[in-house]
Amino acid sequence: MGRERKNPQTPANPWSGLMPSGGTPAGGAPTDTGTPLRPADLVRRFRGMDWLMLVDAVPDTRMHGVTFHDDLGALIHASARVTSRYREIRAFVQRRVPLSLRVVWRQCGHCPAERIAWVDDGAIGDHTVPVAARIPDAVLSDLKARPGSLRLKFRLAPEGVLFGWDVERYSRGVVRFDCPGGDFSEARR
Repeated sequence: MGRERKNPQTPANPWSGLMPSGGTPAGGAPTDTGTPLRPADLVRRFRGMDWLMLVDAVPDTRMHGVTFHDDLGALIHASARVTSRYREIRAFVQRRVPLSLRVVWRQCGHCPAERIAWVDDGAIGDHTVPVAARIPDAVLSDLKARPGSLRLKFRLAPEGVLFGWDVERYSRGVVRFDCPGGDFSEARR
């Protein structure tokens, strides 16, 4: 999908933004001006906006039984296996951008021949990632000024979940990724 580059705005430890499972963002999130926003205001920032969700894993890693639940508890994505080689893409039309996502993956499960049900071998990763509060106002202003799709990208690793974003635009058959940010981003084309 393009060469990876380190985002200069990335904190020294990208795992520091993760919350323990079951956590919710404390208080409001700061805007570009530093003024905290309430959760309802965070949701309102994205009203009427379509977005894409991309899910993959760091190289040489394989996660099984992966689920993504939004801050309201709704299941928004599930996958039997997530790897770096197979990127999963989902489009959400007029669906609320979540305040946070809880991402869980499990041991490799199995289905014994004598049973119909899948046997869950236990969760080994359980991380809550803040989403709406991390996307800067400048990205949303750019997206409202020029057509494009907001891409929310989640990269799973044994230590946690990296979160990034950009705006995907097509022009004369060429794809551009503008306004990259977060814990990782593809190189701008």
